[in-house]
Amino acid sequence: EGVKYVPVSPSERTCDAIDCCYDSSTTYINICETVSYKGVDMVVQNVMPYIAYGHTFVENVNVSRNMPVGESAFNGCSSLSTLSLGDSITLIEASAFKGCKSLKEVVLPNGITSLGDYCFSGCGLSSIKIPSSVTSIGNYTFSECTALANVIIEDRTTDLALGSNGSASLFADCPLNSVYIGGNISYNTSKEDGYSPFYRNTSLRTV
Repeated sequence: EGVKYVPVSPSERTCDAIDCCYDSSTTYINICETVSYKGVDMVVQNVMPYIAYGHTFVENVNVSRNMPVGESAFNGCSSLSTLSLGDSITLIEASAFKGCKSLKEVVLPNGITSLGDYCFSGCGLSSIKIPSSVTSIGNYTFSECTALANVIIEDRTTDLALGSNGSASLFADCPLNSVYIGGNISYNTSKEDGYSPFYRNTSLRTV
């Protein structure tokens, strides 16, 4: 299903997803919990960094395995419009979906704890819901998301640490219209880090 794997431990029957097929017929990438090769079932351990970097043909991605989505795994997949993430995924690493300009919607798993730097930078998202399990959002995570209008930070008992957008606020590039904050948030208050995450969001109408 568009993915190349390499064995990690043949005796334990484990493998990693390391690469994909870069051709126009590969519009769907599916990474499941197990993969079968010559009648042998192997457990997939990791989605390695850069697995589909710059893949301009892929439109649909499904990652159901409980593993981090590696750094720049789908960076530059400009045609990616449908993304499905398994409920047990806990980490999206830096730049994982950077530049996926056709990606207008993403549902984050309820168990996810961290969003890496730049992970959704340059995406076409119009809204995002941050689950209560998320405790940190990196720098530039939503930079150049020029359609992002609605942000929901779900009700929570744990604090959420927010990054910045360089010398600007985290949502500096976003035309925010409404924000819901369901618990404590923290951020760097220095000028160099853009003050509040909503600093100068002049289109913001509802909090």
